[in-house]
Amino acid sequence: MHDPHNLDPSFARVRARSLLADLSAALGPAVVGNLARTASLVAADNAALDSLATDALAAARVDGGLTVSSLAGLQSAVRTRVLRAWARSLGAPGSALSHRHIDALDALVTNWHGQGPVSLPGGTQVRRREGVLRPEGATTDLAGW
Repeated sequence: MHDPHNLDPSFARVRARSLLADLSAALGPAVVGNLARTASLVAADNAALDSLATDALAAARVDGGLTVSSLAGLQSAVRTRVLRAWARSLGAPGSALSHRHIDALDALVTNWHGQGPVSLPGGTQVRRREGVLRPEGATTDLAGW
């Protein structure tokens, strides 16, 4: 059965097929398998980092926030995952939570020089006080974050 949508370049899948055809023509047919293998390796690495981040988040939690000393000793890839997961638990919608927000949270840990709070999507602000990242605003009455 012929589907006219399969020829419409306004659909990402159509553009992706064209791109893969171009890559195969330029680099040889093995490129598709190599990309699939790379994607599989990246997925496994991502799962391992997410698992480490889950454990690190639990270890960093204190009443009212996250301890900076726990976060500071983490590798960047794990620490930023911890901060992203924590921001999401504070009510920041994932679709609005950008790299810029995570970088600003990370700076409260790794580049502290007395800066003010970080504003997250959803109305929460995070401030560093007495060695702890603490949420203020929209999440202050959330139980069990």
